[in-house]
Amino acid sequence: MIRFRIWLHGLASGIITGLSTSFLSALGISGANAAGVKIQQLDTHQLLALTIIGGCVGAAAYLQKSPVPAEAPEWRSIERTDKEQNQNETNETK
Repeated sequence: MIRFRIWLHGLASGIITGLSTSFLSALGISGANAAGVKIQQLDTHQLLALTIIGGCVGAAAYLQKSPVPAEAPEWRSIERTDKEQNQNETNETK
């Protein structure tokens, strides 16, 4: 459960990063217009669509690096295996 929560926090972080990046890029269009570059302004619907797409891209990038974790029983068996291995190593060194 703890690993899933960590993974879920990472996924949320990826989504927030994508949202903020795309939103700031859209605001950059306003700055470019203020500087004299002729770029068509985005309306609210286009800004919202761009931001949502950015969040999807952020989520996809996170999922590419960290796929959905396995189920909890598998983790418990891995943890037990690690503990057993550490106990065996300490017994062998004695």
